[in-house]
Amino acid sequence: MKYVAQSDIGAFRNFNEDAIALPQSLLPGCLPEVVPERGTLFLLADGMGGAPAGSVASNLAVRQVMHSFYQLVGTEDIEQRLVGILEETNHHLYDMSEVNPELTGMSTTILAAAFEREQLFAATVGDSRIYRLREEQLEQLSEDQSVVWELYRQGIISKDELRTHPRKNLLSQSLGTHFGVEVLSFSHPTRPGDLYLMCSDGLTDYVPETDIAQLLCNGAVLDDKLQNLLAAARRLQSHDNTTVILCQL
Repeated sequence: MKYVAQSDIGAFRNFNEDAIALPQSLLPGCLPEVVPERGTLFLLADGMGGAPAGSVASNLAVRQVMHSFYQLVGTEDIEQRLVGILEETNHHLYDMSEVNPELTGMSTTILAAAFEREQLFAATVGDSRIYRLREEQLEQLSEDQSVVWELYRQGIISKDELRTHPRKNLLSQSLGTHFGVEVLSFSHPTRPGDLYLMCSDGLTDYVPETDIAQLLCNGAVLDDKLQNLLAAARRLQSHDNTTVILCQL
């Protein structure tokens, strides 16, 4: 497995509310040699609520999920483990916002993707996405939890109109907003050569999927693909932080 990641503050923001955690981000006490037996976990969170609340929410979320994932020992299904951890993390963020006035209204999206036994296990809340490029065909594996995604599911708007709809930033679910949260989860078999893109909406709200697919197909070096995606978001005047993780099997 090869992977690269970068979070770009963008040209119009003064602070970054996105956060990521990669397999080497293990906390003290988590031995690297246990990772292959428990899955290789990638996390991406897009915080909301303004500075400092948004960045607090996203960074707390990725730290708690990463810590819980590698500390839990057992034979439970990885997909269900991720769902439970995200639910617990939601409770923690909600409780913090209730007792800290400066954090009132903080919330974050979360995307958790674990690779184990030739399978991808994922759990998501919000609209941070994971795509798979297989044989030069790009497919979105996750579903957005947003007002406009429901319009798309009902056939009212097209996939491309999601990027320009005036209500595109209204989420139906996020970590920390309410005590309860709906976590979406799924699993897919992986193949050698698969390329997985995990990203915040700073990329997908501005760069069309056809352009994303073309940029992922061009060039052999993984970091070049990453830099080309970030450059495309900047070129198209992305007004948000843009975070990208690329993982190739």
